[in-house]
Amino acid sequence: MAQTGVSTYSALGLGEFNFSGLTHNQAMGGLGISYGSGWAINNVNPALSTKNTVFNFQSALNYRNVQATTTEQTEQLDGGGLSYLAMSLPIKSGKTTVGLGLNPITGSNFSLQAERPVVNSDLLSRSETTGGGGISEAYLSLGQELFKNFSLGVQGSFLFGSVTTLNRISLLDAEGNQTGTRSELFNRFSAAHFSYKLGAHYFFRMGERNFIHLGAIYQAFGDIGGNQLLRSQILAKLVILIQVEIF
Repeated sequence: MAQTGVSTYSALGLGEFNFSGLTHNQAMGGLGISYGSGWAINNVNPALSTKNTVFNFQSALNYRNVQATTTEQTEQLDGGGLSYLAMSLPIKSGKTTVGLGLNPITGSNFSLQAERPVVNSDLLSRSETTGGGGISEAYLSLGQELFKNFSLGVQGSFLFGSVTTLNRISLLDAEGNQTGTRSELFNRFSAAHFSYKLGAHYFFRMGERNFIHLGAIYQAFGDIGGNQLLRSQILAKLVILIQVEIF
């Protein structure tokens, strides 16, 4: 599931984390733990899936354009991708509902470059870091109304995807040409991890026309498991002199 980030902060860790709710949750400032609707899927609190009394399918795309500025230059960055796929399947309308979907958890897409003079020489040191990828989740949820106005829900997720980073360090002469050797370090983390989320929802009447909704969720990601590949190599004029791989 491709997800393109537009922030230089996506260079940190597994990338920039995406908002976990759907479009209508974002439009309401992130509400969703205690709010549900019969016509909108709620993947924030699985207990609220019981509000979906009819089959529901939702999908969305996203696009972002931001301006990144340093003390020396300004650059426009843009990107986007699939926001989510979600379905809600009522087994017993208003009582039992199953949900499933696909969400991007993190997105990484960056290219950073820095140059600085080498002490006591006419050379420049150039450091280039590029990366991309992201972690996504496929989930299956179940919501059940235990008694009037009180529901519980559980969601199981499988996290997958990979994030790659490539670091290059080279020396440049006074004319900007590469001289000597260039070192590279490639890092790829491939996730394969299960997580779960629990949810509860209760509401009661306050006056003739008002209701109070209470919701709570508990989500456990823990240490995300997976495989990591590290490859280090030294090149001279595109010829590999030394290469080391660590799994």
